[in-house]
Order: sequence, then structure tokens, then C-alpha cells
Amino acid sequence: MMRAKGLESWLEVQLEKYQKRSGAKSTWTARRVLDQVMILTQAEIVRLRVTTNPPDLMLLPAVGRIGRLEFYRGREAIAAGRAAARERLGEILALLAAAKSARDAAREL
Repeated sequence: MMRAKGLESWLEVQLEKYQKRSGAKSTWTARRVLDQVMILTQAEIVRLRVTTNPPDLMLLPAVGRIGRLEFYRGREAIAAGRAAARERLGEILALLAAAKSARDAAREL
């Protein structure tokens, strides 16, 4: 976590130096551009995978407010994942029961 904060501070200093040299304040920082590229790439990969091999259940935790490079917010992301799983716990348990039944049936063959 300390390394992430140090990296964040260093990047902010570098951005300030760049803005002073160029004389302009850009709303499109390198970090924002990288975030957008990663968001689009991840969304496309998920879309393709879901189309070709649909999951039995897909959890969508509310992590849209967490940036792709904000690793220091991991606890918050994990909590969102747990909340999403709790909301669909009945479906998860039903899928586990069905998988166990299929496995037991296969063993009987």
C-alpha cells in the first residue's frame, strides 16, 4: 500500500511538471487514458466470453467507482464482491446442489 501511495504521489508530481512545461491543464491525464483503455479492453473481453460461453451465474459487484489502478482499494472491492454474492446466495447454492447431483450421478455410471 505504501508503494502504491508513493507511486501515486510521484505520478502527480510528474503531471504537475508536465503541465507547467506545456502551460496547459489537460483533463486527459495519462492515468485517465490508461484507465479508459483498460476499461474498454476488459469490457470487450467479458462481452466476447459471455457471448461464446455464457456463465451459469454472473456476479456484478458495484466497483465502478474504483479505478483500475487503485489497488489500495482492494478491501472495498472485496466487500462489494461479497455483497453481490450475498444478494444471489440462493442461486449460488442451487448451482452447487445441481453440480453435486450431476457429479453423484456420473459416479454411479
